[in-house]
Amino acid sequence: MTSANCPHSDSGLKKWSESSTWEDGIPEDGDDVTISTPILLDESPGVDLNSITIGSGGRLVFAPDSDLILRTHYIHIDGGRMDIGSELCRYTGKAKIQLLGNVTDTYSVPGFGQKFIGVDTGGILEIHGQDKLPWTKIASTLEKLPDAAFTARDTVMANDREISNLLDWQLKVCPQIDKEDSLKGLIVKSYNPTTGTEDREQGVFHLGSSNPKMVEKVTDAFVDYVDAVPDGNVLSIAVRKFIVDRENALNRSRFYDALETLGYGDVTGKSQIRDLVFYDGFAMILTKGDPSNIVEGFEPYKVGGIHQTSTASYISEEHGLKYFVFSYTSSRGHGKSFVEFQVTHIAKSCPTISVIDDVTSWKTVPMVYKRKET
Repeated sequence: MTSANCPHSDSGLKKWSESSTWEDGIPEDGDDVTISTPILLDESPGVDLNSITIGSGGRLVFAPDSDLILRTHYIHIDGGRMDIGSELCRYTGKAKIQLLGNVTDTYSVPGFGQKFIGVDTGGILEIHGQDKLPWTKIASTLEKLPDAAFTARDTVMANDREISNLLDWQLKVCPQIDKEDSLKGLIVKSYNPTTGTEDREQGVFHLGSSNPKMVEKVTDAFVDYVDAVPDGNVLSIAVRKFIVDRENALNRSRFYDALETLGYGDVTGKSQIRDLVFYDGFAMILTKGDPSNIVEGFEPYKVGGIHQTSTASYISEEHGLKYFVFSYTSSRGHGKSFVEFQVTHIAKSCPTISVIDDVTSWKTVPMVYKRKET
């Protein structure tokens, strides 16, 4: 490849940023820009233009290896040309064209309308970014996650009447069905951090009662339960059905304070569980005694929504374990609310995958642990 293949090498280019390039000075906010000579966009204009028209003899070339932002209502290539790289000289920078405007705009360019990059008769538009492999195939079939991959797995569901109304897909993902309808509210699992196995009975807390004395009693039981869990244990928490009454009329601040203290080490007032309404799903995973290891999953209620799902996952690289919690609630019918808890070996649930292509050009990112800011 020679420099002659690169649009920015054209010796006749004038720089956008130089006032001598323009008859009336460098374009300013709201200007209609007409380009009739070759111009190099060497820097972001930093203003909101009304329009850019590239006429016959005009050329707009984006400077290479640059991060450029061009803001305008439209770009009309009317006999001229615009180049962002070329087939033999790929653009290696970051080019962003932001088209401005709103529904109240009344202008309209014949044949194009509003907010567009349009190429008219005789015009040329060339955009060539870096060659990238967009997708690939795995080299061999991945095996189904074997039972041996799980150190713990449990699904908390409903009674016989509710089970009969389940969708087929729910039955497939819920092989273990607990028929006690009393298992609703806040479900808590405690796991040994080294083995990933449960080390005590699950806690079930009926916080959705409309009786204030019952809510206080259940809050006491929750505090007693988590106090008995040793520091370092991983707690997986999920809501099955609901933990607030339909009107959300009772004060549950003492419970919220206790949960935040458990997860964040103090009362922050920011846990998403405070935002729950009737039939909202919620999931949380935390390490007792370590506020840096806490994950919350909550999708706010959508008006008219029937299904609410929330998930949380946490990976312990130290012990090679992955924790996952799924909370599903349905505000209609019976039996469509369940929670699922899983603990798996990372080597099995997050396997190394071989692919058929060279993907070394793909960018990698570090493993991300989602944590709500305090």
